[in-house]
Amino acid sequence: MRIPTNDTSVSLNSVELPRFGQRTYVALAYDAGTEANDQNCANIPGPRCEGEGVSAPGDSDEGFVHVSDGFHELGSADDPDNEILGPMPYDWNNPVAEVTVRRIR
Repeated sequence: MRIPTNDTSVSLNSVELPRFGQRTYVALAYDAGTEANDQNCANIPGPRCEGEGVSAPGDSDEGFVHVSDGFHELGSADDPDNEILGPMPYDWNNPVAEVTVRRIR
């Protein structure tokens, strides 16, 4: 899971394993589509926000896994405690990880 987010994870799927040596792949961030992407710290677990990590399902939930588009909404003047995370410094561009698989036998 990517922190700070409420339902984004990193995944590598259906890659060919090396017969010899090693191979390196890049992995994308995926939104689970299970919760609203409100970027509110109350709904985000981890050291930055210490939220519950659970938000109520809503009409804006996608309901399916898809490539995450990151943080895109800016905080507002209605958020004096800066609890709505904005794109800087929390946004990212895919890919988000590099994975090296090495054959050991």
